[in-house]
Amino acid sequence: MSFLDKAQQNLTSARELFGKEHYLGVANRAYYTSFQSILYSIDANLGMTQSVKSGAGSHEATIIMFKNVYSNQVSSYTSVAEIARITRELKKVRKRADYTLLEISAVEAKLRIESAERVLNLVSSL
Repeated sequence: MSFLDKAQQNLTSARELFGKEHYLGVANRAYYTSFQSILYSIDANLGMTQSVKSGAGSHEATIIMFKNVYSNQVSSYTSVAEIARITRELKKVRKRADYTLLEISAVEAKLRIESAERVLNLVSSL
């Protein structure tokens, strides 16, 4: 199974959770759709997933690595910046869903699914 397969599976899970009104789970799966899309892109372009940092701060380090991979490719820069921005937004919502007692509304959950879809589409076009 590739990281792209995982990303697609997470997106499917987010949609299914939305249908069941499990919006906290949507936030989690939407984020991991985006994050694993980034891992796929790094692996597909550099085969570097073995060097991706693990532990505290590892996700931000991975986003930075992703941006650095494409930093010299002007044609991809706007998409890469958008992918990084969306992924960071999704992470904030996931952390809120996972670590606080605050709810995620149906409207917000739907927006997170749309954001995850956007990232998956952008990564596929790089």
